[in-house]
Amino acid sequence: LDSGTTVFDSDEWSTGGVTMHSSYANVGDGSTAVLFTIPKAKYRSGKCLIQAVSLGGAASHAEITEFSFVHNGSEVKTIEHGTVAVGSDTMTVYDAAIDSTNVLINVTADSPDDNTVQFIGTITLLHTTQV
Repeated sequence: LDSGTTVFDSDEWSTGGVTMHSSYANVGDGSTAVLFTIPKAKYRSGKCLIQAVSLGGAASHAEITEFSFVHNGSEVKTIEHGTVAVGSDTMTVYDAAIDSTNVLINVTADSPDDNTVQFIGTITLLHTTQV
């Protein structure tokens, strides 16, 4: 991970064909981290809800974003359903990529006051087949 970044997994819950997972990361301004690593053979799609809060001088900057993703094994597509923010600037960029075995949900911090941004996220994943 980039300098200034720490990522921690907190918990996972499964029922039927759905798995929920939560994670958080403290990401230095301008740095990128992988918030979720998703086994592409097991999960085809999911929905993320991620909160971002600036840690430092502009602690009044906070936002929450909801987006979905789907992949076919070699390509991943996302759509952002919306972001609600308090403060003057958007401080996050989200994207997804595929490596050899996983879908990666990436977060990039763009803090309005050059401080670390804390990301807290929950993802709901749908299994490729019913388990």
